[in-house]
Amino acid sequence: MTRRRFISEMSRKENWRQEEINALVDCVTDRIDTIKGKFSPFLTIEKKAQAWEEVLESVNACSVTKRDVKSIKKKWIDIQSKTKKREAERRRDQKKTGGGPPPANLKPCEDKV
Repeated sequence: MTRRRFISEMSRKENWRQEEINALVDCVTDRIDTIKGKFSPFLTIEKKAQAWEEVLESVNACSVTKRDVKSIKKKWIDIQSKTKKREAERRRDQKKTGGGPPPANLKPCEDKV
């Protein structure tokens, strides 16, 4: 198999649009207790999977590209990581001495995260 043939067989999904990201953040924050909660007799793996399926349905409802649960979980982890880095940088800038402009605030969807 040549390299060109291999590359042409791979499929790449479209980039995430802002509407999809907003839908993901809204749905996950509504179900955060289920998604991030500790396992117990009342919170099982099936309930967590069901919560992710509900998030998947709402993201796919506003999306052109059909996503899967794996890609949605990955995007959520990436959003969390990026938001934590921005918040840490904002706090670091806030504690600096001297003049200069105030640090930039987080975006509304990042505030929810």
